[in-house]
Amino acid sequence: MNFTKLLKNINLLIIIILIFNSGCSSYDNKSSDSISGKWITVDGPKCEVWFQNWGEYSRLLLLISDTISVVSNPYATEDKEKPYLKHKPYSKIIKQQLKGNLVWQKTQTMQDSLIKNAVWMIDRANPKIKLPQKYLINATLVNGDLKMLIEEEGDMQFQLNLKRIKEY
Repeated sequence: MNFTKLLKNINLLIIIILIFNSGCSSYDNKSSDSISGKWITVDGPKCEVWFQNWGEYSRLLLLISDTISVVSNPYATEDKEKPYLKHKPYSKIIKQQLKGNLVWQKTQTMQDSLIKNAVWMIDRANPKIKLPQKYLINATLVNGDLKMLIEEEGDMQFQLNLKRIKEY
């Protein structure tokens, strides 16, 4: 009898702690002047951009997906008794993943938009590339849409028009 009462009190205490912890979060991802969270391109090649705020530093994950058509060589040998040896055309998905720390330079607030500049030091990539790489990012938030310009030493690498997606 005493054990059941203790078990009920423990369950009640756990519920109170969970409610308290969920209600005390000061992070608001839906803030109009915040670019943190997950974004996806509106047009062009499919790109996913994830800003991760780890308190003392920020990280950026860029996932680029594109599709290419693969057609067999017209001069490839073909055996009439084995027509399966000649490849049929197919589509192949190519992905590039870049991840690294962000060093925010300055934040400017215009009338309707928010402009943020950062240096992106890429320290992880899949498939492998020569690391580390340094990119400059100019991110502009206008009416809830994010426009990013990613440059490497003055040479534009990506120009992305992004919209926010729900986090899981």
